[in-house]
Amino acid sequence: FISVQDEHAKVIKVNDSLACLLNKPPEEIVGHDCCNAFDWHKSSAYTCPHKESIVTGESLTAEATMPSTGRRLSVTVSPIFDNNSKTIGTVQIARDISKQKKMETEVRKARNLESIGFLAGGIAHDFNNLLAALVGYIDLARMDPSVSPGITEALKNAKIVTSMAADLTQQLI
Repeated sequence: FISVQDEHAKVIKVNDSLACLLNKPPEEIVGHDCCNAFDWHKSSAYTCPHKESIVTGESLTAEATMPSTGRRLSVTVSPIFDNNSKTIGTVQIARDISKQKKMETEVRKARNLESIGFLAGGIAHDFNNLLAALVGYIDLARMDPSVSPGITEALKNAKIVTSMAADLTQQLI
């Protein structure tokens, strides 16, 4: 998507793909302030790189979301100089990076899920080790001949529940 602005940010030219993106004929864009023509004025987060490029005489690249379409764009603004090296306008070249940003978000989510899975597996492993120790103590207590039959039955039930907990943690590992 390409557009050319004069030093006052008035659009001089736009290519067809930019007009199509904005869903406007080129004649509705040419002659208007670029921030209004491209709907940047609707975004409080957008800082006009055209003005900065005019002042500094340097190319700038910024990312912005077009409020009218929701598309994420990488916009590069480069100054246009006259024969006396005075900045007389800018050319803006925008690339639609919506798919790239969506993919980056998906990769970030996948990494977060992977980290959570790794953490859960580590916790489950540690918990399983604690359960193994608990089963060992239950078995030792059940071998003690001085333990009453009621306590032996309770220890048997505790071992069953501990085994169920170990089976559950095994699913997380």
